[in-house]
Amino acid sequence: MDVLVRRVKTYLSDNPRAIDTIEGIAKYWVPGAKEADLQAALHILVNDGILSIVRMGGRTHFALADRRART
Repeated sequence: MDVLVRRVKTYLSDNPRAIDTIEGIAKYWVPGAKEADLQAALHILVNDGILSIVRMGGRTHFALADRRART
């Protein structure tokens, strides 16, 4: 799980404006990740305040949390 969390963080470090659904994250951010493992990793990152959940078009997207909100 830690490896997957690090991969997502690395992707966001390189692409801080990225926003995507779990399907897009699995395809573009961390190819090859199992969906159940990815859901768990995203849950950790949301709980840690690193990711935000954004609802758009009736779908759930994930994006880098606003750093100002975490200070």
